[in-house]
Amino acid sequence: MNGNNWWRQLLIAGLTAIIAAAAGYYFSQVKAREAEEMAKERLFYNKMILYLDASNNAFNNQVDMRNRLFHLLNRNHAPLTVLEYEELCRKYYRDLNEEERYVFQKVRGLTETLYEYNDKMKQEIESNPEVYVKLPLLNDLNEHLSLWISKYKSVFKENEEACLVYVGVEEGKPFPTGIEKEIESKLREL
Repeated sequence: MNGNNWWRQLLIAGLTAIIAAAAGYYFSQVKAREAEEMAKERLFYNKMILYLDASNNAFNNQVDMRNRLFHLLNRNHAPLTVLEYEELCRKYYRDLNEEERYVFQKVRGLTETLYEYNDKMKQEIESNPEVYVKLPLLNDLNEHLSLWISKYKSVFKENEEACLVYVGVEEGKPFPTGIEKEIESKLREL
C-alpha cells in the first residue's frame, strides 16, 4: 500500500509540475503578446504624432503662402468676387502674373506635401483598426483624410488650376480638433 502511495504522490507531483510549467509558459506568452501589442500601439501613436506634426507644419506654411497669394490677387485684381480660397485660385488662375504664378506653384507644392502625410496617416490608421476602439476621434480623422485624399485625386491632380484642397467648408468634414492631444494622452498612458 505504501508503495502505491509513493507512486501516486510522485505522479501527482509530476502532473503538478507539468501543469505549473504549462501555466507558466501560457502566462509568459500572454505577457509577451500584451507587451508586443503595447509596443505596436506605442509605435502607431508615435508615427501618428510625427505625421500630424509634419502635416501641420506643411499646412501652416501653405496658409502663409495662400495668404500671400490672396494678398497679391487682392492687390492686382481687386475687387475679388469669390470668397472661398479653392474657387478663388481656380477663378484667377488664367490671369496670374509671374509673381502670383510663382506663389501659386509654391502653394500647390505644399498641397503635394500634405498629400504625402495625409496618405501616410490614412494607411497607418487602416493598418491598425484596433485603435478605433481606444481612440474614437480617429474615425473622424480617417473620414476627413478619406475625403481629402479623394478630392486631391479627383480635383487637384486633374486640374492645374487648383492649388489647394480643403474639405472643411463645402464638404463639412474639417480636421478633427484635439486629435493630437488625444494621441499624446494615449501615448502617455502607455
